[in-house]
Amino acid sequence: FFERQFMPGVHYAPVDTVAEIPAAIRRLREDDAFARQLALAGQQRMAQMDVEEVTHYCYQMLKGYAAMQRFKPKRDPRSFEVNCEDDLIR
Repeated sequence: FFERQFMPGVHYAPVDTVAEIPAAIRRLREDDAFARQLALAGQQRMAQMDVEEVTHYCYQMLKGYAAMQRFKPKRDPRSFEVNCEDDLIR
């Protein structure tokens, strides 16, 4: 999440594969001070981010996923188009 905004070992405990998750959890449980330091740094960085940064990230992420898509999506007949935030409360 926000790979460019967060640094491994500073804002989160990095893992390269799912197999590494148990070891990362053990390390955090064994070193409470380190775990708290990561959590606090991550929270502080998240608090610094504004809506524009989050929106830009989501746009880039969806654009990247769309480029990898290998099928044509079909619209569910029960769905409806939302053109603006006001449409969500109508």
